[in-house]
Amino acid sequence: MRGFQKRVCALLVGMSVMTSLVPTTVKAQTRQTQEAETVYVGFIKDGERSTLFNQDWRFYKGDQASAESVDFNDSSWASLSLPHDWSIEGDFTVQGEAESGFLLGGTGWYRKHFVVPEKYKDKEFTINFDGVYMNSEVYVNGKLVGEHNYGYTAFAFDITDELICDGETENIIAVKVKNPTPSSRWYSGSGIYRDVTLTVTDSIHVSHLGTTVTTPEIEAQQGGNVDVVVDTVIENESDNAADVKLKTTVVNNNEEAVSTPVEEAKNIAANGSADFAQTAVVNNPALWS
Repeated sequence: MRGFQKRVCALLVGMSVMTSLVPTTVKAQTRQTQEAETVYVGFIKDGERSTLFNQDWRFYKGDQASAESVDFNDSSWASLSLPHDWSIEGDFTVQGEAESGFLLGGTGWYRKHFVVPEKYKDKEFTINFDGVYMNSEVYVNGKLVGEHNYGYTAFAFDITDELICDGETENIIAVKVKNPTPSSRWYSGSGIYRDVTLTVTDSIHVSHLGTTVTTPEIEAQQGGNVDVVVDTVIENESDNAADVKLKTTVVNNNEEAVSTPVEEAKNIAANGSADFAQTAVVNNPALWS
């Protein structure tokens, strides 16, 4: 069984899966005013869904009333880039106990200012956190969009309805993080300690973590034509039903196609989703060794 798992992993490392969607029919403390500190999101490359969102954050160690508000003055906060661990910046103390490396947790706030160009007004937005220790609350323009009370798993929130996309108005993402030490049997750190990304999609798109690739017959087929099974969830977040065609191609590390494209069409209801199960064939795939 272990050998089979290694061969599956080797196959998946050596290639990528490209999908394209073709919608054929779409029916459709004290609050103060602060100076704008603008970061534009217009650098997302064509054909890419996500961009790193690690730059130009502000941070405050401790709790502050109304720090999630749009008009909260964070000009005195520290400027930093993520990932960030505030515990390691503190002083060692016996109050921190051995399990936390004698460093304290506590509460911290992060805020980011950015403007979204008007050309994105019909897009869907998701903010993705790869890791925040320990308990987090995420606000967009003063509204709580979600909470995540575990420090070792990634999470994401749809923030489409909260963003203003006019090319002028500043949007604010605020994240409150609480690490009530002791909370771990080893040093965990505190804060947004992994990458943050912003994902931008059309209303019809592959869902978050919506692609699964398996090679169920690799043991028997190795050296010949190998079935690559691609299961994809497509979401239609528009208010109208749509006929959607999904085209899937397996490519190698040089972005060269190593399978014949596989196509499938379905009608997806308004604000609904559909599962696509497709099998591409790759001849004698190069296994990693």
